[in-house]
Amino acid sequence: YEKAMEYYEMLLEILESRPENDDEMCMCLNNMASIHRVNGKYEEAIRLYEKILSMNEKRLMWNDPEIGLCLM
Repeated sequence: YEKAMEYYEMLLEILESRPENDDEMCMCLNNMASIHRVNGKYEEAIRLYEKILSMNEKRLMWNDPEIGLCLM
């Protein structure tokens, strides 16, 4: 998992430098949160899931199913 996290961190840096990358950013953050969750780093996972939720709430309609997906 360590190597995967390194690659996701590199990808996150790239995505943060590009405009209009919300879908890719959410996917990257979700994968990172999943790795933290599997490794028992629940606080970090929750922080990332909350960030994804906040991003989705800003860009999607309140009843869009994608908002619920980040809570799974």
